[in-house]
Amino acid sequence: MPRARNAVNRIVLAGAGVLLLAGGAGVLAADPALSSVLPDRVPRFADGSRPVDPAALADWRRLEAWTPGVGAGLLVVALLAAALLLLQARRGRVRRLPLERPGAELSTGALREAVEDGLDAVPGVERASVRITGRPAEPVLRIALDLADTARPAEVAARVADTAVAGARAFLAPRRVRAEVRCTVRRGVPPRAR
Repeated sequence: MPRARNAVNRIVLAGAGVLLLAGGAGVLAADPALSSVLPDRVPRFADGSRPVDPAALADWRRLEAWTPGVGAGLLVVALLAAALLLLQARRGRVRRLPLERPGAELSTGALREAVEDGLDAVPGVERASVRITGRPAEPVLRIALDLADTARPAEVAARVADTAVAGARAFLAPRRVRAEVRCTVRRGVPPRAR
């Protein structure tokens, strides 16, 4: 899921960037003072034309709800952008964890791979994904497990706590390590008869 979210995030941000660049280029190309300075390969508006028709804009402005509608629309866009910014800031991952010995650090990527390997060895786990978030002083293991349809989630959760999570906690002691486990049971798809 994180890869899909990252891909969607990048696509949306790239699309917004392209729209903003195109809009800015259009405004620049419409300015008569700048159009004489721009190279010939830059598209321009025909003489006497404008990006927004003044008559159409005057019709919109005559509507009583036009100004509050534009204001509300811009406010919604600004709030969504602020919410996206806050979500991006809160989802920061811990990159390195300081160890007991001065100057020694542990890459969270190595810890993540070790925990995932331990989780893959648990019977009933088909796929395991681990993210390490929080602060270096209090890391949080966010574990997502895809279980086989024959697995018993309570038994798998107990075994995960006793093996992989306990190993990570012992390695990072005396730090308090919290673990959040999300289990998804994959339903078996019956084979099709041909």
